[in-house]
Amino acid sequence: MLETQVEELLQDLKPSPPNYLISDMCFPWTTKVSKRINIPRIVFHGICSFSLLCLHNLRDGKLLESISSDTEYFSVLGLPEKVEVIKAQLKALVDPSNAECREFGDRMKEAEDQAYGILVNSFEELEPESVQGVKMAKGKKVWTISPVSLCNKERLDKVKRGNKASINEHHCLNYLDSREPDSVLFVCLGSLSRLPKSQMIKLALGLESSKRPFIWVVRHISDEFRKWLNEENFEERVQKQGILIHGWAPQVLILSHHLIGGFLTHWRWNSSLEGISVGVPMITWPLFAEQFCNERLIVNVLKTGVKARMENAVMFLEEEKVGAQVNKDDIKMVIERVMGGEE
Repeated sequence: MLETQVEELLQDLKPSPPNYLISDMCFPWTTKVSKRINIPRIVFHGICSFSLLCLHNLRDGKLLESISSDTEYFSVLGLPEKVEVIKAQLKALVDPSNAECREFGDRMKEAEDQAYGILVNSFEELEPESVQGVKMAKGKKVWTISPVSLCNKERLDKVKRGNKASINEHHCLNYLDSREPDSVLFVCLGSLSRLPKSQMIKLALGLESSKRPFIWVVRHISDEFRKWLNEENFEERVQKQGILIHGWAPQVLILSHHLIGGFLTHWRWNSSLEGISVGVPMITWPLFAEQFCNERLIVNVLKTGVKARMENAVMFLEEEKVGAQVNKDDIKMVIERVMGGEE
């Protein structure tokens, strides 16, 4: 629906049309626009090279078509390290049984094949073998352009990155400044993610029982979980241990603070990069999309994070069907493994 408008916009730019068009992988129609105004198109991938290579090999090798079980682990070939996944974790991305998914994937691949080059939201020093693997697999120019969060160097820049924060930055900083170095766990499962009430309760109790200081961003919560928080007086109960941020958090500001000692994250790549960029060890809690592939990079390849034992994808509007996957004791144990040991 935007194709005609984008083309008109590009042609009307003064003093001359652009030299290149950079567009997201999910906009294959921009290939036709770039051809009509005679400029090269460059594809942008918001995920890391490792996950990009993983998905490329799964799709081109048609591996999922030969896997009958949704819950049995299998190896993904052609990666720098041995990596195992289950079909249920990837079906939303590479699902040969879904005609609509397959057709859109074919359109994206065709558009990428015709592109001049590829931009990847990663940096080569992090995953050099995967970057080379993507270059070989795609057969075209590949540039890595991250981590872009490091452009925000001043405190005010970090506060204003993204949406308006739901908490005063001074409150956050005062809380952090009262703690010991590397002692605070930052918990944020992203701006889109949702968990069932039962899992939110187990996460709350796991954080409390860990006795570790924490900042927990609870951006999307159900009425039932809000009711539980009130009935249990949870925030009052843990006020000496941690704070809850209801809404948008100044994540870059918090993660870059020297008292943060761990990051429990959903493993969408922007959040992952922000944690990696400041050298914080991770607890991985993948939910959907390519997040399970990202988890394998950090846990199996880089070895700078620990799994929270999420095994099944949690899709939009299907959270309650999945239910709780990680219990309170497992959460407490993985927090201690990241925050309390030599590993």
